[in-house]
Amino acid sequence: MKQFTFLASIMLMLCLGLAACGTADTPGTSSQTSPRPAPATDVAPTPSANTSIVPSTAAQPTNASAAPTLLSVKLSGGFCQYGQCWAVREIAEDGSYVAADGTGAQTSGTLDPALLAELKAQIAQADFAQIKAQPFTGTCPIAYDGQEATYTFHTAGSEETFSNCEVGIDSASPLFVAVEQALASMFPQ
Repeated sequence: MKQFTFLASIMLMLCLGLAACGTADTPGTSSQTSPRPAPATDVAPTPSANTSIVPSTAAQPTNASAAPTLLSVKLSGGFCQYGQCWAVREIAEDGSYVAADGTGAQTSGTLDPALLAELKAQIAQADFAQIKAQPFTGTCPIAYDGQEATYTFHTAGSEETFSNCEVGIDSASPLFVAVEQALASMFPQ
């Protein structure tokens, strides 16, 4: 009888502990008065698959331009106030861009023609086989509340996709300098 009471007490404490912990972070619920989107659940990209790291329930960026996409950058990982952080940046061949994130914010505009020309030139000159041949050897930033960046470059007749957790990206290379300059221009300080 004492064993049963002891086990029942432990089970009750576990249930109460789990219930107390679960109410603050249960997807779709919040103790705040303003609604909050549910955390992302489909954010585990696979190295060879072309999967989306943007939650399917979130507002996807919509490019008003009919021009084909030149570059997509998807960020995933870390924890934001609304749940797991994510963002998408897309640049079309005509220079139009859209950017969206988990807060529901969406920005659009047009890149400076000089930035667009440099980005196109660097994408055209890039040796993607050589870039992909450099394996990432560190710890993926998502392991310490950072973000994984998945790049998709649309080239003549093909698509090159890889993440900074798969490939050792040289941020000083002309391609990634052009990418960072284009992305930075979307959000001037």
